[in-house]
Amino acid sequence: MAALWISAILMVVSAGLTVYVKLQQRAVKNYELRVKAFYVARAGANTMVFETNRAQNRYSNLAGINSLNSGKKEVKFGEGVYTATIEDEKSKANINTASEFLMRRMFEELGLKDAATKARGVMKWRREHGLLLHVEELGLVPELDVDDCFKIIPYFTVYSIGTPGSASLNVNTASSMVLKTQIEEFNGPATLTPQLIQKRPFRDRSVWAFISSRAPRMALPNVNYFTFSAPVFRVRSTATLNDTIKVTINTVVENWLDKHEIIYILDWWEE
Repeated sequence: MAALWISAILMVVSAGLTVYVKLQQRAVKNYELRVKAFYVARAGANTMVFETNRAQNRYSNLAGINSLNSGKKEVKFGEGVYTATIEDEKSKANINTASEFLMRRMFEELGLKDAATKARGVMKWRREHGLLLHVEELGLVPELDVDDCFKIIPYFTVYSIGTPGSASLNVNTASSMVLKTQIEEFNGPATLTPQLIQKRPFRDRSVWAFISSRAPRMALPNVNYFTFSAPVFRVRSTATLNDTIKVTINTVVENWLDKHEIIYILDWWEE
């Protein structure tokens, strides 16, 4: 009887040990695949960073950005595939410097209810907590709910200077809504937005002469707030291995037109 009990206990221990070993093996394998997926994703992001540095002028407008993004879908690399995209951070308004008026008008354009209260809520948050490090921190503002954040986050950034005279908003990539509200804040004519959209892409400093000729009352620092180039890109790369392991990484880079320097404003972070 004792021998039977000992045999039963050993069988249970053995079965448990077998299950434990298999789970550990699976965990090690998943970790190995995840590390590989991370570097596949990073390879995709690096490809985008250096492509934008190599031919930045090509990607300072929507057509160029869309063309590059469409060519980097499901790219085979090593044991996995990656899909990489770039987004022009200068196509957005800076949430850290935006005035209450600008936010209210943008919130209204995006269909947020009680836009004035929500704009004041963001202003209060900035006064109490300082600058937002990520635009996703808007989710911490009590006056904004989840649906509000999903609507407004795509139109705001923390990676441009966002002050008059700073060449912060790219007229070649900004949405008509962002252009319209920014021009309205600067007391420019309503006709300027469709004129800019029809004329773009601008390829040089002629954009400032164009704006001045159609908005003669706009102050020069406000004219210089607009730009034709986009050296600040947010790069997002998602890698997949074995159709099961997925890793997404992001980075924000500033590429200078003379190609001598790439500044990593925010290094790689994983979603």
